[in-house]
Amino acid sequence: MAVQQVSYLKVGEHRNHARVWLEGLRLAATGIVPGTKYKRSKVPNRNTLILEPSNDGDYKASRKRKSRGSEDFLPVVDLNNDTVSELFGGFS
Repeated sequence: MAVQQVSYLKVGEHRNHARVWLEGLRLAATGIVPGTKYKRSKVPNRNTLILEPSNDGDYKASRKRKSRGSEDFLPVVDLNNDTVSELFGGFS
């Protein structure tokens, strides 16, 4: 069974689009590690975006070093496009 993570995040702005940045344990707990493909689906009437690990996903989690000189990496998902602006643009 997949682990479900519900997060309430601050919506930022980058290049005139709403931006949501996710990294670390929040993603890893749901099975999204560096290199994992995932699907995004939106629930407009609830201002909700669902990320789901999927082998045929259109998106891929990137990575960031845990600390300088470390060989360990954290997963990163940077959501910054029209879909995010459409859902969360008024909440930044």
